[in-house]
Amino acid sequence: MKKSILAILVGLSMLLGACTSQSDKMLDAGDTVLTYTGFPQDDTLVKEAMRASLKERGWTITGETPFTAKIDNRGQHAKLSIAISNGVVNLDTKGSTLDSGKAYVPINYSDLLMKSAYKRLGGTFSRAK
Repeated sequence: MKKSILAILVGLSMLLGACTSQSDKMLDAGDTVLTYTGFPQDDTLVKEAMRASLKERGWTITGETPFTAKIDNRGQHAKLSIAISNGVVNLDTKGSTLDSGKAYVPINYSDLLMKSAYKRLGGTFSRAK
């Protein structure tokens, strides 16, 4: 039992480390934008799916023009500026921080949010970068 719990903890640590590493690489390159493709061409339909998914996932919508949202959870303060155009959604995560004040790209939160939006629209998850 102890070995299986230890194995799970090691796996979770590696997953978190991989995401943090990817976030650090993006920040080092000056990149804070995550791009998702494969959405319908109807921007209004996609925005409504995004709005419902944000609420479902516990995000607070903070603005409409530009379309922005935030979530504060477990020491992470994620912020999104959402641009939707012709089946592509860009999430600019600039301003997202950890409790320590360190900037980061909230890849996991963004991916989970987008999976919810894809599901609402009957699509398949696809992050371009």
